[in-house]
Amino acid sequence: MSLSFTLSQLNHLIKQSISSDFPETCWLLAEINQISVNYSGHCYIEFIEKQPSTDKILAKNKATIWAKSYKQIKARFEEQTGETLKVGIKIMVSVTVEFHEIYGLSLNIQDIDPAYTIGDMEQRKQKIIHQLENEGIFELNKELYFPNIPKNIAIISSPTAAGYEDFVNQIQNNAYGFVFNLKLFAAIMQGNEAENSIIQAMEKIYSYDDLFDIVVIIRGGGSKSDLLYFDSYTLASNICQYPIPIVTGIGHERDTSIADMVANTSKKTPTAVAEFIIAKFIDIDNMLNELENRIINSAKTTLSKNNKKLEILTINLLNATQNFMTRRQTEMANLLTKTKTAVHNLTNNKKKNLTLLEYKIRSETEKYLIKQKNNIAMIEKFVEYNDHKNILKKGYSITRYKNIALKDAADLNTEAIIETELYKGKITSKIIKHELAFN
Repeated sequence: MSLSFTLSQLNHLIKQSISSDFPETCWLLAEINQISVNYSGHCYIEFIEKQPSTDKILAKNKATIWAKSYKQIKARFEEQTGETLKVGIKIMVSVTVEFHEIYGLSLNIQDIDPAYTIGDMEQRKQKIIHQLENEGIFELNKELYFPNIPKNIAIISSPTAAGYEDFVNQIQNNAYGFVFNLKLFAAIMQGNEAENSIIQAMEKIYSYDDLFDIVVIIRGGGSKSDLLYFDSYTLASNICQYPIPIVTGIGHERDTSIADMVANTSKKTPTAVAEFIIAKFIDIDNMLNELENRIINSAKTTLSKNNKKLEILTINLLNATQNFMTRRQTEMANLLTKTKTAVHNLTNNKKKNLTLLEYKIRSETEKYLIKQKNNIAMIEKFVEYNDHKNILKKGYSITRYKNIALKDAADLNTEAIIETELYKGKITSKIIKHELAFN
């Protein structure tokens, strides 16, 4: 005879068994499926395990971080990983396995190992980098020509960000008096909406039709978790394939994001981006000054030999130099314009080809559907034409014996009762005589 227990007795035995098998803490690897913190500060988590190939849930259990240790565990995890405890991340936790006669099985979390989550995040980051490299787009923005004089600058940032203010102040109040044309394209720079907001700003800039020399993406730093979206595949893919050189100044002091890696140029801070752009102008200015000094020194040496003749020569040389510099600047500007025009024309041609292809596909699809519709109509006519009611209407009839259509008189005996179906009505007959046909 099988054993018999009350519910409380059974639960008590289960509790004793679990206490015996799990007397101490154990480490558990799982994914957070649900998480909430109640008014008393207790954190409740639902863990799941998925099959890697299909995402089918293989196991599920509930766990608790009690209020007395939750703040400390949470703070240490976020400080070391830059990530928050949220749905979808995998964590390694130290748990005690407990069973209560009323509340059932529960896992009480004693600690979280940040090292596992950091490794998982880095693995995802490397996977995105390899995907971009395999698609052949990782270096595309880096390969764009960076202008020597990036005067017209589109800025993607939050208008209230300290980093944006630092950038504008640094570049507009430069000690050399260089003048820049700046335009802000406001975007959300942290949180779940940041990625889409930045991409939308990039699309707006592109619609200005080659107005800008470069695009800068800046923000004033922040916690590591605030900057995680700069490691997303979608944002990185858009930066890679963007037709204008992009400079990032995101505010990472310790880490380099994927967005930094694929941008044409990456600097640690918005101020560093401003200094980099100003340095470009300084290089050109120094080059022009050096060229001017060389010409002047050469002229002075020549003038020392023959003052009167060289005075005229110096004036002519200076004028020629100025004309030369003007022509070179004009040629550089024309070359830049032609390059931008060629890129624009290429883009338009691609768009036209796509439009033509779309039209051709739609046209061929419509022809195919019309043809199939006509075939269906012909089949319906054929079926209707061969319907036995239509055949009877023409004067034919169907004779059945025991509900089976007759084809051969040999199948009948005299006295057999047969039924003949006409177009209108039926006739029941009795066989008195029948003749057989021989082939």
